[in-house]
Amino acid sequence: MDCQLKNKQIRQQLDDQPNIADAYYKLGRIYQDWGKYDEAKPYYQQSLELYDQLDLQNNVANQWYNLADCYRDCGKYQKAVDCQLKTLAIRQQLNDQSLIALAYNQLGRIYQAWGKYSKAIAYYQKSRDLYQQLDLQQDVANLWSWLADCYRNWGKYQEAVDCQLKNKQIRQQLDDQPNIADAYYKLGRIYQDWGKYDEARPYYQQSLELYDQLDLQNNVVNQCYNLADCYRDWGKYQKAVDCQLKTLAIRQQLNDQSLIALAYNQLGRIYQDWGKYSKAIAYYQKSRELYQQLDLQQDVANQWYWLADCYQDWGKYQQAVDCQLKTLAIRQQLDHQPGVASAYFKLGRIYQDWGKYDEARPYYQQSRDLYQQLDLQKNVANQWY
Repeated sequence: MDCQLKNKQIRQQLDDQPNIADAYYKLGRIYQDWGKYDEAKPYYQQSLELYDQLDLQNNVANQWYNLADCYRDCGKYQKAVDCQLKTLAIRQQLNDQSLIALAYNQLGRIYQAWGKYSKAIAYYQKSRDLYQQLDLQQDVANLWSWLADCYRNWGKYQEAVDCQLKNKQIRQQLDDQPNIADAYYKLGRIYQDWGKYDEARPYYQQSLELYDQLDLQNNVVNQCYNLADCYRDWGKYQKAVDCQLKTLAIRQQLNDQSLIALAYNQLGRIYQDWGKYSKAIAYYQKSRELYQQLDLQQDVANQWYWLADCYQDWGKYQQAVDCQLKTLAIRQQLDHQPGVASAYFKLGRIYQDWGKYDEARPYYQQSRDLYQQLDLQKNVANQWY
């Protein structure tokens, strides 16, 4: 952040207008990655306006794209769609076919995150078809993978497998070894979500082995992580712990602090599912403290959420409420509206399990009303349930 502000200051002294606009964009990107969306958006807007004054329409389109991505990350999906449609319109005026295809892809991603899967599929297909016309096979493969991911989220697992196999086939034709390994991973993920753990595990193993051959250690550790997650879902908790400890050991060797925090979180989840709550709490706290040191507030909020969930499972309801209120406070500060709605729901759930129904009901109503405002109809239906 400090470095980028110094860059902007020098650009302003030099009256280097295109690079001032670029510095505004980069400041927005830093704040977005930091989870500070309200601080990111004005920088993207300043970048957009300056590029527009300079009549650099390709860059204007890029900033509409970045605003859309920022709104998607913070769960403001209609605003994300509106921005991405502006990106698309400019790309169409400029007749840049590959970037038109990219805009279709991004509209698919927004609708997928929004839970509007049929709209997402339609945009992904338009993107894939255009990339196919342009004979951009790497991008065609990417879109088969996005289609697979969307079908997986939608619970249409056979369609997801079919699309992911097409992705893998193109990767093999291109001899794209890292992305072959990624396709194996994604097939494992589909089968895991489908509850077919015996079919998931070999794909994770193939992915791990290929990444190891390519000496991509960060990816190797990711597959240890995924195997641990699969064993956890499967109820094979000791195997899950063993795999996750391997993940942690490699993360520590690589000194990747945010991923060390993630490994602590996953160990907490395994022990929570195993019913070993005191061990789970200890790992969640280690994860939260490390995220706090890194000032990753979205992740800090998530750890308060997991601590609340663990205390709730343990029957320690007051501690659960205290932790969930901390989740709520951070998400409100970050203006992450779906996360706020989720925290309201979770508070309702804790009070319901505690037998305090009069205190549960208002939280469920707040959650339902906010999901309604966000047009997240699946979540609205869950609140009526």
